[in-house]
Amino acid sequence: MNPPPVPVTARKSRSWIIVVLTFLALIVAGGLGGLAALKVSGLGGLYRIPSNGMSSELIPGDHVFVEGISVKSGGLKRGTIVVFATDHISWLNQKADFTMRIVGLPGEKLRIADEKLHIDGEVVEIANSEGRLRYAAPAPVPSAKTLFTDVTIPEGHCYVLGDNTDNSLDSRYWGFVPLKDVIGRVRFRYWSPSRMGFVQ
Repeated sequence: MNPPPVPVTARKSRSWIIVVLTFLALIVAGGLGGLAALKVSGLGGLYRIPSNGMSSELIPGDHVFVEGISVKSGGLKRGTIVVFATDHISWLNQKADFTMRIVGLPGEKLRIADEKLHIDGEVVEIANSEGRLRYAAPAPVPSAKTLFTDVTIPEGHCYVLGDNTDNSLDSRYWGFVPLKDVIGRVRFRYWSPSRMGFVQ
C-alpha cells in the first residue's frame, strides 16, 4: 500500500486544533486541488522527508503535514521543526525546501561547544521524542571556509540544525535562514502508519 502522492522534496496544546482545522480545510477544498490551493496561500502542505538529517524524529520516507498558520501569526519558537526555502542561502547554490529545527532566534548570541547549545551564555537543552539532543562540532567541509558556531543571529533570521548533527548540513555551515523563507511548521507525521503521530 502506497501513501498519497506528495512533493518529493522536504520543502502539544493548541497544535492539535491547528492540525485538525487545516486537514478539514483540505477536505472541504477538495483533495489535491485543495492542497494545491493551501500551498499557494501558505496555509499548509504535505511533504516527504528525503534524508536522515532530522533522524530519528523524521527519517527518509516519512510523509508529514506542514501548516503555515503559526508562521503567519508569528508563532515560531525554539525547538520548532520547520520547512524553509533555501532561495536566499547562497552557500547551498540550489533552490529547495529543507526540514530542520529552529534552535536560535533573532538577536540571540549562539554558540555550539562541548556538544551543547549555548544561548546568551546559558546552556539550552532541546529534546525530541527520544530525549535530549546533542550538537556535534561540524565536520570539515572544503567549501565551508567559515563556520557559524559562535554567532549573533541577525534580526529577521533564525538558526536551524538537524537533530542528527553528525549528518546534517545546517546553519553551522551556511548561516541563517530569513524568517520570510520559513514555509511552515511540521505538525504531524501521517505516513507510514507505524510512525503516524505528532512531531516533537
